[in-house]
Amino acid sequence: MTHPVDGFPGRLARARADRGLTLRQVAEGAGVTRGAVSHYEQGRCAPSARTLVDLAATLGVTLDWLLAGVAVPQGRPTCPPAPRPR
Repeated sequence: MTHPVDGFPGRLARARADRGLTLRQVAEGAGVTRGAVSHYEQGRCAPSARTLVDLAATLGVTLDWLLAGVAVPQGRPTCPPAPRPR
């Protein structure tokens, strides 16, 4: 199955595939279920803001790129993800 690169679902699937990660690995890194990641990639539902931050951190991409396909210009500071409350 091919994923469109346009839109959040396609960028999420592309980032995961480019890194050779499984749905389970991304899910564990983001604190959600494997099924949730699958639904995000299929565009069936959207993650919460907190989960978006965790997905971006797990995949090593910026929120700008994950949400809008915008690359962060070099030299522009990026904020690390906030720690998840325990």
